[in-house]
Amino acid sequence: MKKTQVIGVIFIAVCLGVLVNVLSDPGKMAGFEQAFADPDHTYRVSGFLDKEQEVIYDPITNASMTTFHMKDQDGLSRKIILDKSKPQGFEMSESLVIIGRADGEIFRAEELLMKCPSKYNEENHMIQEAGTGGI
Repeated sequence: MKKTQVIGVIFIAVCLGVLVNVLSDPGKMAGFEQAFADPDHTYRVSGFLDKEQEVIYDPITNASMTTFHMKDQDGLSRKIILDKSKPQGFEMSESLVIIGRADGEIFRAEELLMKCPSKYNEENHMIQEAGTGGI
């Protein structure tokens, strides 16, 4: 191989490594307190839907915006604007992880991950184990 080919291959490998690193960093895990103290960085905030507040999704006005309130692991509730349509089963989710940045008094989420409730509940699982001895 020529020197220029080797340098080209190394350059491409370095560029791919940087690209993978940038795309795979979805932000630091934090609570709302830390995220709002540092609005210049992207954070992952884990919590659950604040069901005392209204979920607003109007696909006629803006199909790419969902507004809701979420409580973080410390119990701090904040208004969230998700720049995506409302996911199916959103209100039934057990927990949420949002990825985004603080913007004034709101949190602008670019991504939303949901943990949906299990289709099996503890009671049915216990009855099946006791009655059949396993499948």
